[in-house]
Parts: sequence; structure tokens; C-alpha cells
Amino acid sequence: MSLPSVSRRTSAAVTFIATTAYYASPDVVRSRRTRTRVKGAMVGVISVVSLLEARPDRPDPETSDAVEEVLGSLSGREQAALGAVAVGVVVGGALAVRAAERWIFAHGERRRASGKRLAHTAPAVVLGAASAATVLAPWPGERRTS
Repeated sequence: MSLPSVSRRTSAAVTFIATTAYYASPDVVRSRRTRTRVKGAMVGVISVVSLLEARPDRPDPETSDAVEEVLGSLSGREQAALGAVAVGVVVGGALAVRAAERWIFAHGERRRASGKRLAHTAPAVVLGAASAATVLAPWPGERRTS
């Protein structure tokens, strides 16, 4: 089964809309449980569109062989150390994301408490635009078509 491809511009537009909806949801949805579901749906939408846009038609055999060669040349102790570093990066990244999410929400709540209408929406638009820009940015080594 072949999955459809999504253009980079379509992916950027969907990412902008879904990211903005994700971060603006506290202005629209007051129930924490419902907001969690809405945010989960937005993460799903972004993930699917990103996978459809970024998926390679076929793996690059030179790259996959090089990775296998490098990993195969490491001793067991070096592989364990590399694995530990990878786990540390993932856990550290998750903790950083959690801290950032909490700060963003608290910032919006402070804006709401000071009387701002749609206190979460203005920062949400900025975050949505930043997310869309990352989708449109070329990958290293990617040729730009004019």
C-alpha cells in the first residue's frame, strides 16, 4: 500500500493551523480533560502530515550502510554508552518540552488574569508561524528549486 504524499506548503499550512489550535485551546476549551483530547488530536494531525510530507520514497543505501558500519565498529561498552547518551537526550528533551509547555500555559494564564481577551491565542499564532517556518526550511544538503 502506497501512502499519498503531501506537499511541503500543505504540511506547513496544516502545521500552522494545528499548532495554533493546540496552544490557543485554553481560550476556547476550559475543561482540562477535553483540552487534553483536543491537544492530542492536534499532535496526531501534525504527526501524520509531517510523516506524509517527509517520508522518503526509498531509503538511501549509502547512509543506512554507513550507520550500520559505524555502529558495528563500536565495542559493546561503546554501544552501551551511546545508548545511555541517547536515552539521556530523549529524557532531557522530554523534560525540557514539559517545562516549556508549563511556562507557555502559565504565561497565557497570567495574560488572562491581567484582563487580556484571548490571552493564549496571540502567542499561539506566533508559535504556529514558527512551527510552519521550520517545515518550510530546507534540510541540509537539500537542493532548492527556483
